[in-house]
Amino acid sequence: MGYSKNKRQKVSSLIKARELLKKRRLASEVPQCVKRTKLVSAGNTREATNLVGRRLVAANSLVKTVEDMCNHSRECPIGPVVFRNEAKAGLHTKQIFECPCGALFELSSDDNDVTLNANAAVSWGCQASASGFEDVKTLLTVFDLPTPSYSTFRKNQDETFLEMMDGLDKNMKKWAKEEYDQAIYRGDFIEINGQKYGKITVILDGGWAKRSYKHSFSSSCGIAVIIGACTKKVIYAGTSLIQFLTTS
Repeated sequence: MGYSKNKRQKVSSLIKARELLKKRRLASEVPQCVKRTKLVSAGNTREATNLVGRRLVAANSLVKTVEDMCNHSRECPIGPVVFRNEAKAGLHTKQIFECPCGALFELSSDDNDVTLNANAAVSWGCQASASGFEDVKTLLTVFDLPTPSYSTFRKNQDETFLEMMDGLDKNMKKWAKEEYDQAIYRGDFIEINGQKYGKITVILDGGWAKRSYKHSFSSSCGIAVIIGACTKKVIYAGTSLIQFLTTS
């Protein structure tokens, strides 16, 4: 026996009410398969309506975020994941996406798989290419990418310089030992009181911002390097700066 029209309408209304109650219950709970992502501010936070231009995104972060969203959508029947806001500090950015159930997903310019964070990478690039803040600002502006503030750029630049000097010092010590070991291996050494001292041949060079041959060394800053003749590696590099004190 079939249901009457009124009966069918009542059954349909009951089913819709149950579905609505189910959605409200799910909205108050995060599915067990989903981890809540804590929103950590990376600097200035912007709403979706103000998000313009381009962004740098770590490839691993992109793949992981998309996979997490897809896996979540299979178990959460509420609604689509939408962009919520952005936290930004120079080139380092985080885009936050949110599901109506409360689950958060984070897309970042940096993750554990990148060698350097975005702002530090810019400083390293500037050290290697002899570029400054204005060069970086112009380039990033043309690309419509976020530009770090001068204070952020300078802080990363100072840290980069110390790291480069530390790395250079360690490498020069290692290369000097290689040169010394080669001399001992070839038999180029002198022996004093039973102790062997390697004799190494080196090449010296230096430079000034302004110089000429045998006269007019007027620059206040210069650099000198010592290169091992065998390994062709720098075993010493140093700079000198002459400072003048003027009194009235």
